[in-house]
Amino acid sequence: MPRRVTPLPPRAAVAPVIPIRPPVTPAPAVRAQRLATVTRLPAAATRAAIPARVRAAVAARDNDLCVRCCSARDLQQHHRRIKGHGGDRRPHTDCPCNIVTLCSFGGCHEWAHQAGRLRAVTEGLIVPSVTALPGLLPVTLYGVSRGAPAWPSCDGTWETQCPDGAA
Repeated sequence: MPRRVTPLPPRAAVAPVIPIRPPVTPAPAVRAQRLATVTRLPAAATRAAIPARVRAAVAARDNDLCVRCCSARDLQQHHRRIKGHGGDRRPHTDCPCNIVTLCSFGGCHEWAHQAGRLRAVTEGLIVPSVTALPGLLPVTLYGVSRGAPAWPSCDGTWETQCPDGAA
């Protein structure tokens, strides 16, 4: 191999390496205490987000039962098109076509948001945020309908056929 004729650039000074310590995992008791201090909105604050007339229409439409498991305990009203932390000012956000009743007793509301999110999308409990009119996407109703699709309307009723304008 021939000898190098061009000079090499001088070496730059290397900064000292500071070792990174792994994060310390708190003990289970400390972790539980931290989780207990996480602030959540009280139920009254979340109820105030949906107008009373819409809340009453949805409760009447769903017969005060969870649309997924037909439980009547610890019911919550769920936005199909998720509002997010900043809220959603688009039309139909607090409309009966975007809200269904789910229970927290059987875990249906938590399931729809977390563990069963993909299945909740296929069942119509979660609709894409780009959806302008949530009522055009069906909800799979269990219980009386035994898994039949139904479309929530803006007037607070269930439609058994696809509304006009939907594919």
